[in-house]
Amino acid sequence: MTYGADWSALGVLNFEMESATLFTMCSANGWRAGCVAGVIANRMLEEIPSDHDLIERTEASAVRVVLEAATRLLATT
Repeated sequence: MTYGADWSALGVLNFEMESATLFTMCSANGWRAGCVAGVIANRMLEEIPSDHDLIERTEASAVRVVLEAATRLLATT
């Protein structure tokens, strides 16, 4: 198996490096952090969609999730 196939077999649907840095920095400072990833590219197949409507819908959905999460977090603090 390739590393991508190994991850897929584990149920991994997305991977990226930027959030790891965010989580590490926040953890070191005792802060909370979260990540919302709108997955539009299939890295295993190296496919990047050309459907701009799909990209815009995915981005809009991610923004809605972040706003809802922030609203809930602020309501509990």
